[in-house]
Amino acid sequence: FKTHKELLNISIEELEEIKAYKKRTGFLKNDNSKLGKDIYAFDLPAVVSCPNSNECFKDCYANKGSYLYGGTGAKTSNTYNFAIALNDIEYLKKELIKEIEERNNNKRKKNINNIRIHSSGDFFSKEYFVMWCNIAKRFKNLNIFTYSKAPQIEGLKVPKNLNIIDSFITIDNTKYLNYAPIEQIKKMRAKTKGIICPVTIGKKIDCSACKYCITKNKVLFVAH
Repeated sequence: FKTHKELLNISIEELEEIKAYKKRTGFLKNDNSKLGKDIYAFDLPAVVSCPNSNECFKDCYANKGSYLYGGTGAKTSNTYNFAIALNDIEYLKKELIKEIEERNNNKRKKNINNIRIHSSGDFFSKEYFVMWCNIAKRFKNLNIFTYSKAPQIEGLKVPKNLNIIDSFITIDNTKYLNYAPIEQIKKMRAKTKGIICPVTIGKKIDCSACKYCITKNKVLFVAH
């Protein structure tokens, strides 16, 4: 992945080319089979956009598979999202709002009711986190959900329709990554009284049908 510093140092011309590309392809995608068609996604590149990524780098599922493909795939899209977020946060906010409004005002298309942010990536700055809070406040009927360990969000008020699930769980004063082998997850479930994500244990269901993560935060994930 291109680093935070590299993306901050891109030229004005390159940034405009990136904006043009994203304007053609869109920022919000609903082509993730695990999420289902009723949930749109917005992602950033893993690691470089994640505060304290050394804590979970080895286990991160976004460091493999389709997230790393080159060309016009997920890697390019996520990197371009990050480049715009770093260099022109107001433009990103404007374009996200525009996409949501245009789709929701089109009677031939289903509304965007649910957005999953950061299948890869995290809240890399307070300003970026506040952007998502403002989008949630603007669209009261929109559910936004994510998983985070970013210190940038600590102590800040979160809108009710922005659901954040902790990437780390503290049990008996010990911190555990919320992404582990099944036996460890079962032990964590007993302590937290949460549920195990059915997709991560092989059940044929997508997030659109389950919906637990959209409004609840006691969910655990089996490494897969």
